[in-house]
Amino acid sequence: MFYGELVKHLDEATELAFQSDLFFVIGSSLTVYPAAMIPDIARGRIVLINKGKVNISLNRVELFVEEDMDDFLKKVSLLL
Repeated sequence: MFYGELVKHLDEATELAFQSDLFFVIGSSLTVYPAAMIPDIARGRIVLINKGKVNISLNRVELFVEEDMDDFLKKVSLLL
């Protein structure tokens, strides 16, 4: 999604977040709305992968990996 672009399937995304047991936020500072509100709707555990500040209460986050998402996911892929 690009800044200023309409969020496609926002209703579907919020419903899926509400139903989720595990919700991943990858590579987002969660500062651009309305997409930034989706993790607030998630009822399950939240895993956050982002380098830098993130606009979410860390009390809601089960695991916070403060690393560049590409670097982290490359490391994960080597384990598979």
